[in-house]
Order: sequence, then structure tokens, then C-alpha cells
Amino acid sequence: MILYEGHLGTLYLSKEEIPMEWLYCDQCGDWDWKLGEVNTFQDVLDLVTDEDGFCPWSEEMLNEIKNELMKGGTE
Repeated sequence: MILYEGHLGTLYLSKEEIPMEWLYCDQCGDWDWKLGEVNTFQDVLDLVTDEDGFCPWSEEMLNEIKNELMKGGTE
């Protein structure tokens, strides 16, 4: 699975890499960003936590990603 940061302040997963042109928002001119490949929830935490241990994402958002990973059979 591939983890993305949405330009509207979300995290989401995709089973396949999304083409760059699909990550662009015509309405606001901003982009979603590919954060990296994840296979476990720990992979997610590693990508969204900085070197000081700070994670800007809410527990609710992280739990949604964790549940989605579990449904996808990747954890």
C-alpha cells in the first residue's frame, strides 16, 4: 500500500501508485503528496513522525489508516 498526504489535511492509502497528474487539484491548484510505501502500521508511524517524535496527525486519523491497512490484509 502507498500512503499519501491529501492537500486538504488527510491521509489516505492506495493499493497502487497514483499518477502524478491525478494528485493535482484543479480547483485550488495544490497537490497531494506521496509519503511512501507501507506494509504495517509501524511503517505509517515512521513516515508521519519526525525525528523528535512529533506526529501532527490526530489519533482518529491514524486509527482510520490502521483500520484500512488491516482490511487490506497488509498488517
